[in-house]
Order: sequence, then C-alpha cells, then structure tokens
Amino acid sequence: MRFVRASAVVLTAVLGGLLFAPVFGLGALLLPVGAPALAVLAVALLCGRGSPGLADWRPLLTAPAGVLAIGATVLGPTTAAGLPTGATWHGLVDGVTASWWRTLETTWPARPEPELLIFVPLLVVAAAVIGLELLYRLTAPLPALLPGLALLVFAQAHLALTARPAVAVAIVWAGLAGVLVASARAVVLVPIAASAAGAAVLAGAVLPAAPPRVSVRAEAAPPSAPAPLINPLDELAGRLADPGRPVFRLRAAALPDRWPLAVLDRFDGVNWTPGDDLRRLGARLNPGAGVPVVERAAAVLGAPGPWLPSQTWPAAVEGASPLVAPRAGSLLLTGPVDYTLRWWEPQIDGDALLRAGVDDRAPGGLDPMPGVPAGLAELAADATGRRPPSFRAALALEGWFRANYRLAVGTGLPAGHGWPQLTEFLRTTRRGTSEQFAAAYVALARLAGIPARLAVGFRTPSRADTDGGRTVHNGDALAWPEVAVPGAGWVPLDPTGQASAAGVRPTGAAA
Repeated sequence: MRFVRASAVVLTAVLGGLLFAPVFGLGALLLPVGAPALAVLAVALLCGRGSPGLADWRPLLTAPAGVLAIGATVLGPTTAAGLPTGATWHGLVDGVTASWWRTLETTWPARPEPELLIFVPLLVVAAAVIGLELLYRLTAPLPALLPGLALLVFAQAHLALTARPAVAVAIVWAGLAGVLVASARAVVLVPIAASAAGAAVLAGAVLPAAPPRVSVRAEAAPPSAPAPLINPLDELAGRLADPGRPVFRLRAAALPDRWPLAVLDRFDGVNWTPGDDLRRLGARLNPGAGVPVVERAAAVLGAPGPWLPSQTWPAAVEGASPLVAPRAGSLLLTGPVDYTLRWWEPQIDGDALLRAGVDDRAPGGLDPMPGVPAGLAELAADATGRRPPSFRAALALEGWFRANYRLAVGTGLPAGHGWPQLTEFLRTTRRGTSEQFAAAYVALARLAGIPARLAVGFRTPSRADTDGGRTVHNGDALAWPEVAVPGAGWVPLDPTGQASAAGVRPTGAAA
C-alpha cells in the first residue's frame, strides 16, 4: 500500500511535467521526466524499508537522486562514466537560473535541447520530493497532491490544452487522487473525487472553447538582437554602388525569385523599421496561410549576418539557431553561417488573387505614417484609378509605377526613403532605385487603404554557377512592396520589374 500511495503522488508530478508537451513535444519529455521521477520514488521507498532514522534524511537523499538522474539523462554528454562533472553541475545551475527564460523567448514547439528543457525535470523532482514529504509527514493524504497540481497549473499557464486533451488529463489526475484517497481508507472522499472527475468531463464536453486568459509567455521580454544591427534598407545604395561583390550562395532544386532579409512596416517619416518582436527560433513554425501550402528547402552558404536570407513563412532552420521575427519571417544571427532553410509556400492561382480583397487586419499593414506631405493622398487615389482597396487595385498601382517612373542605374544613384526623398522621387525626378520604388509604393498603397509593407533583400541570380549553385552579389540587392491578401498572407509585388527580370521563374504567390 505504501508503494501505491507514493507512486500516485510521484505520478501527479510526472503528469504535470508531461503537460509541457505542447512546448517541447511529448517524446522529448518522456525520458527526462520519467527517469528522475523513478529515481526519487525508488530512493523514497528504500528509505521506508531501512532503519527508522533514514526517514529524517529522506529529502536529502531523494532530491540528489533525482538531480543525478537528470544529469545522466538530460546532460548525459557532460558526464564521465555516468558521474557528473563540472560541466554537468554548470548545466544544472543554468537550468535553475536561465533555461525557463530562454524557453519563454523561443517560438514553440521549442527545440528539445538541454539548455531549454532542463527546468521541466527539475520542477518534477521538486514536486515529487515535496509531495512525498507531505504524504509521509501529514495524516491527511490530499495535501500531498498539491505540488503536482501546482506544476500542472504552471504548465497550463504556458500553453493550455484544448478541451479533449484537458478532459483526459483531468480524468487521469482524478484517478490518481482517487487511488491515494482510497489507499488511505478515506472512503468518504472517493465519491467526491469521482464527482470532480465527472464535472471535469461534463465541463469539457459542454463549455465552448476559448483562448487562454493567462500566459506566462506574454510577460517575457524578447531577446536582444545581434549587435551591431544595421537596417538593410540603409545599405541598399552602398551595395548597388559595388555590384560585383559576392554576398552568399544558394543551392536548391527549385529557388524562389527573392530572398528577404528584413520586413519593415513602421514609418516615422524618416526611417522604415521592423515592427515584429524577435524570438529564438524553435523546432518548427506552422504556416500562417489559409490556403494550401507546400514545403520548400534550400541550402544557404556563407550568409554574412546578422540579417539572414529567409522567406515569408520559414518552417525550420537546420545547422544554425537564429532569432526569428515570427510575423515577418526575418532571421538574425551573426555570421558567416551555413544553414538549410525550410519554408512554407502558399499555393494560390492568379484568378483567385485577382478576385481577392485585401486583409486590413494584417499586423502593420495599415500602420499610421506621420507627416504625410500635402497632395500625396490625391496622388494615391489617381494611381489606383480610384478603385476601392483590393488586390486588383494593388496591381494597378504596380503598373502605374512601371509606366510613369524609371529605374536608376549606373553611378550617382539616389539614396534615402524619408518623405523628402519620396516626394522628390514622386513629383520631380521620377527616377530611383528599388529603395524609392518600394517605399513610395507602400506609402501610396496605405494612403489608398491597401495594407502594405516593405521588404528588402536579394533577388535570385539568373545565372547558375558551374556546380549548379548560385552566387548572390551586391548587385542583386533589392527592395519591394508586399500586400496583405486574406488567406494568402503577404504577396510580393515588383514595381521596378527587377525581380521578374532575374530569369528565375517565380513560385507561389509571386508567380
């Protein structure tokens, strides 16, 4: 009976630890959570069978047993013949002081790496040890369930389960509580536990699903960006002045026509800046589209950083652990670095896009632009043919730029993207690089009610290298606008015609 009661208490702690599955994945937690809990249970039972004096030393024996099991499983490579080393203890201290915060800074599901998930088995060991002490030192059994329950609530505050899994967890937890109560011969409490389980099942089946009202992640500050961090749009003119300098290489079976570095959706009249918070990139990102998607992959070699070539909807990065701006897809990591990028590509045909409206709820797409010069709103209306906001109106604006403005080439290229430079470009010179084309497009599109943002990066070179890869040079640097379309997300446009002139057949929405 002692074994049954102790097992029930430890299993409530294990259940709380496994509820971090939405954060790390269930498979990644089974051994790190199960092995330390088993070690704590085994030592606690051995103390009960030994001399009576061992009971006083029980917490000082069970806790180290659990910690050593964490070292052997989670931090196995740092041990020597299964025994902890200085690196093992450093990893355990880091798990107490930093791993939880790193996890909050990461997109979920997070990579199941020791420096992230180690806080979970540490919490399981703490809940199991405290629960067992409450079981053995108090006459009533129910307080022994409180540490496991606290861990369960803490896990749910990270990422709450949906209704059906939550009901299953409630049934399991109530079953463990029932076993503990019944083993203590508190028969009067068994119907209460059964009623609580029934109420949980009924609530999960009847009550409508709702988003969680509490999340500890909302309180986490974003990680710091790599320094120094220079806006790629400010570098565009300098790159175009030295077009032959190689930047990085690409390898893939099918390449998109553009590689964004940064997405800029905030404009204060002088500078365009990103509006998305950074996170550490986890194991995988889900697609943000309401249309079918396919997964693509490409190898990027020698990316200088800190802005890395990416795509709008990255799925995963292999070979590097960058920061990511989840809404924009931008990646940041100090280079040079080689990595494999996997991304989601929306599948939508041109007819559907022509019939589409625009997504005026897309984050950043219609952000205010202070200090709009007089007359630009009227110019935006004329450029779109006074159409209501739609993707067809966005295409009309793209055609208006191609018909009325010319691309600057050679030396003495214009630079700048604030209101003075854009006004001069729109009203006087009508000549600019993709920097002025893209910034002016986004400004006029927003004035016409079309949600738009500015992307800066590189086009894919038209010529392949002898080994089949492609070398991207400074001369391939490019800025372009993107328009938000319901379901399809952000669709890139090409008012300069430079992307379509690259000779690479565009894919996805760009096609």
